[in-house]
Amino acid sequence: MNARSIVNKLDLFHATVIKMKPDIGGVTETWATDSILDSELDLEGYQKFRCDRQMGNRGGGVVIYVKDILNPTEYQTDIIW
Repeated sequence: MNARSIVNKLDLFHATVIKMKPDIGGVTETWATDSILDSELDLEGYQKFRCDRQMGNRGGGVVIYVKDILNPTEYQTDIIW
C-alpha cells in the first residue's frame, strides 16, 4: 500500500488487513515521524517494523507488518544509507 500519510488512512488499512489477513504487509510513503507513537501504528496480531522519514524531508517512510505467529525478528545491517 502506498499511503501518502498512514495516519490519515489507518481505518482503511486496518479494515483491509482484517479482510485479507495477510502474513506480511507493507506500507510505503507513511510520512511518519518520531512525533507519531509506535502505539498509534500498532496492528493487533502483527509485529511492526518501521523506518520513518527524516525530519525536514517531504515524503518517505515505510512500515512492515508481520504476523506474530511467524515470530519475526528485526535485523539491522551495518549499511549506512
